[in-house]
Amino acid sequence: MQREFALGDIYLPSLLIIFLVALALNWGVSWAAAKFRLSRFMWHEALFHIALFACIFTSLALFFY
Repeated sequence: MQREFALGDIYLPSLLIIFLVALALNWGVSWAAAKFRLSRFMWHEALFHIALFACIFTSLALFFY
């Protein structure tokens, strides 16, 4: 994967795409957890979602780099 991509005259890092994909995946997992009432097993829901995002983002970044 390229380190940068050009959007017009602006160079953006490729980690931005990975960040947006991880954000969408995190939103999807959060929606599924709420739909199936799995959030009742979470001790601190906000902390869980931040940790989940960090795990998803890191795993995607390591996979593509």
